[in-house]
Amino acid sequence: MKNNDMRKKVKTVKITCTFAAVAIMLMTACASVRKPEHMRVAPLDSGLNLDSLTDCTVAVGFKAADIDWNDGRMTCSVFSKDLYDAVEVNRMRPGDTLIYEGKPMVIASVKDNKGAKTVNGGIENGGAELVANGGGTYRTMLMDDYSVHTNLGKTKLRLAKDLTLVDCGADFRDPSDTVRSNFKDYLDRLPDYRKDNFNCLNTELVIKNGFVTEIHRRWTP
Repeated sequence: MKNNDMRKKVKTVKITCTFAAVAIMLMTACASVRKPEHMRVAPLDSGLNLDSLTDCTVAVGFKAADIDWNDGRMTCSVFSKDLYDAVEVNRMRPGDTLIYEGKPMVIASVKDNKGAKTVNGGIENGGAELVANGGGTYRTMLMDDYSVHTNLGKTKLRLAKDLTLVDCGADFRDPSDTVRSNFKDYLDRLPDYRKDNFNCLNTELVIKNGFVTEIHRRWTP
């Protein structure tokens, strides 16, 4: 009887040890299978400092009334084009998050279209489009090939004495006007909808040594 009891105990210990070993193996296997880490793809820092815009070209928004010709200064909102690191864009996968127009977009699908990236079915389906921008970056594309911009805030800038305004016509077929003097008179003659339509999609300032030397407005639909 004692021998039988001993054999039963040994058998029980072996079975228990076997179950314990299997359990440890399963726990180890589960621990080794990690959930994939998802990326957060956000626009790169613009590198612009509104307190020290010295030598650069920036997209801006303002109205004709925001220019004080007597003081030689203008107040405007400064915008940066949303650019993304090309390496991160090419690594995007479902489950990642794209920061698009300032909001998080969870990526359900990414398709490559001759180098461009179509996210979640593209713009027409509530998704996004990214196209190569050069310099190892991508930009997000809106309708009519516009880029997404981020408003960095308002600032006041000094106007150069040799300021040049290059302004588009009211129609895309009209030639641009190049104005080098009597700026206020020129702007006063514009219809109201054009006086107030200097925006980040059509207007850029060229700044040199802290002074605005050129204002460029291009025609947009």
